[in-house]
Amino acid sequence: SSLLTTHNYLKYNKHHQALVVDNDRKPVLYKDQRKDHPRGEPTTDDDIMGSYQMLDAVMQGSNPKRQIERIKQWLNSNVLPDPVEDLIGSLQLNQGRMIVDIIEMLFGKAPQIPKPQQSRDGPMAAVDAFDCILLFLKQYGACVSEVRAEYMLRYDDYVKVVPNQDAQLSTRSTARGRNRSSRVSERRFAIRSNHCWLVVLSQIIRVFFFSRISWKTLRGLPPTPVSTAFSAAEKWSNATDPSCTGSNLYSVAEAVLLKWLSMHMSFHFPNKGKDVATKAGKPFDMSSDWSRLSNFEGDLRDCRAFAACVMSYIPSSIPRLDPQRDYGMVAVPTSEDLSLIHI
Repeated sequence: SSLLTTHNYLKYNKHHQALVVDNDRKPVLYKDQRKDHPRGEPTTDDDIMGSYQMLDAVMQGSNPKRQIERIKQWLNSNVLPDPVEDLIGSLQLNQGRMIVDIIEMLFGKAPQIPKPQQSRDGPMAAVDAFDCILLFLKQYGACVSEVRAEYMLRYDDYVKVVPNQDAQLSTRSTARGRNRSSRVSERRFAIRSNHCWLVVLSQIIRVFFFSRISWKTLRGLPPTPVSTAFSAAEKWSNATDPSCTGSNLYSVAEAVLLKWLSMHMSFHFPNKGKDVATKAGKPFDMSSDWSRLSNFEGDLRDCRAFAACVMSYIPSSIPRLDPQRDYGMVAVPTSEDLSLIHI
């Protein structure tokens, strides 16, 4: 389970879901509030086409351009030696060379792309290269089964590749008594291409970057007043915190990240919802000051968790970010679009 894997599904079913948090020592659980909902995997060509039509509806209901922009900013700041303006366009060029470089920078090992055969040059060679990359990701636990290599191409290359597949589909379809083309319009292709690249990039981050985040790495961070207070209050041990394991929604890395954010939030903005001024000058009290963050959207929207992290590692920023001080952070954004404007 990982939010990076199930995010689009949760967005599509946001009116039927609930987060269950029994207490601070148990993991966050996802509960589907519908009594009956379909399960199972597609088994026929019609089922597979239907699953992609559902993905089209999911992506149309979300904002993939904003997600792509956020990933682009993260890659430009932390991974790519040369920043890019058009992330998807850059990834589609040179038979996936850029995505291979990203994997190598994060993992230290790159997928081996065989030399293209003479009979499969141009767009078909790019499809073979993307298939090798997808296979490499699957071998390391990435969930990319919904990604098709042809949707990772540029559209002008896609229309050159699809007829080759149509001939194969036509042969199979004729045997089954039907005739159908698999080519999609440029508008629908753009939706599916954005989705496929979002899945690939999210899974690369999950497998090769988030895998570094664990309870051990949290305990091994350089000591700060925040970590010292919490390690003493919770009596940290080598055993993983029970609130970080067993969730059917978050991976261990995601749960540990929420725990880390909760620590800083609770230390600098104790017991969210109570009068912060009453804590002035008093030591941190785990029993009364703890505020657990249980999701990455609503709980982070007011921006205080991010401000708390900055305050912990850059103490000189406290006068500017403490809402109890003159000229401190006073805005409380009401939507995720405004969450990061004031930091």
